[in-house]
Amino acid sequence: MIKEQHQGLGGQTSGGTPLQRQDEKPATEGPRLLTVEDLAEWLRVSTRTVWRLESASKLPPCVRFGRVKRWTDVAIRDWIAAGCPSRSELAARRAFEAAGPGSVRIQGKNRSARR
Repeated sequence: MIKEQHQGLGGQTSGGTPLQRQDEKPATEGPRLLTVEDLAEWLRVSTRTVWRLESASKLPPCVRFGRVKRWTDVAIRDWIAAGCPSRSELAARRAFEAAGPGSVRIQGKNRSARR
């Protein structure tokens, strides 16, 4: 049976939990998509601060659905674990890790560290 509660914005019930069947467990298969409000609550900041961080490219990349932006919980956890780097720092770290050991970038060219 579906809970009979007043449904608010974003598919939320008045109790603050997503509308679901009483006998169903919440889906845990994939990453959870976080709204601006969810992310602000997680980071314990205002929604305005989340938008400021997003405009300054200080949050990990978001998933876009038209004009709607969402962040995956996995990306946010990884971002926090990495020390909250900006997008450019995060991309540089990933590129460095992908290059593997022994590869050094010198003056825009990949060269082997061993000569």
